[in-house]
Amino acid sequence: MAIIGLASKVNPKDIERAISIMESWGLNVIPGKHLFHDHYRFSGSELERAQDFQKALNDTPIKAIFAARGGYGSSKLIDQTNWQQFIKDPKWIIGFSDITAILQHVLKLGVAGIHGIMPAQFKKQEYRNSLNSLRDLLFGNKISLVSPKHPFSQPGKAKGQLVGGNLSILCSLIGTSSDITFDNKILFIEEVQEEVFRIDRLMNQLKRSGKLNNLRGVLIGHFTEIQDDPANPYGQSIEELISGYFTNQNIPVGFGLPIGHKPENYPVIVGMEYELAIDDNGVKLFF
Repeated sequence: MAIIGLASKVNPKDIERAISIMESWGLNVIPGKHLFHDHYRFSGSELERAQDFQKALNDTPIKAIFAARGGYGSSKLIDQTNWQQFIKDPKWIIGFSDITAILQHVLKLGVAGIHGIMPAQFKKQEYRNSLNSLRDLLFGNKISLVSPKHPFSQPGKAKGQLVGGNLSILCSLIGTSSDITFDNKILFIEEVQEEVFRIDRLMNQLKRSGKLNNLRGVLIGHFTEIQDDPANPYGQSIEELISGYFTNQNIPVGFGLPIGHKPENYPVIVGMEYELAIDDNGVKLFF
């Protein structure tokens, strides 16, 4: 198990605590050589981060790679990485938020990844349930996600490959070598610290690029610390805004899934075939 700084710089004490937790699970943890470097806002220069990532990808005994944290910067490493050994000898890559870029790129290469909490959060007691679920998933247990009935959900059932992650990162990948089709797939999205009108702009980009045309289902995770201009309010809630993109589509749409920038950030496998069921009892996502 490796911990690599792919994006923003980390607090060494947070990572040391995470290593202790993972070692208590019986794992051998290998931190990246440059993990604790401080280069502007990043955990090392691009070259240092790329070198650590490449070494972990190529190291056969390493079976999983944790991104230490999100923030910004992981997408800048994609084109510097040689993925050939990883394709031959795939391993779990685990993270969320900015790490959406890496998860989608490896999915395009035919390898599934885990959208879940990262070592920088392991020490926080409020993340304990999410951490335990991630541990269970890593050790081969099936994890189902549920959320209660929501007034903006659309009922129905679907089965398909799960894709998605952070909304702004997904949009940033359109037209790049990491772009994938969402056709016949179940899409999940989450976001943090954006303004309402920007959420609309991102959703409109997905729509105009054709990403929303042929989905089998949609799941809306946490939209955290979303802001609105009190002097010029948008006029719709996030739920109203997003649901408007799917009201004319005969697909299940579930709100309130415990994924994203809150302690209830349960793991899902990006690239796994999931089943989705939405009814009066709420939302259930399972495989």
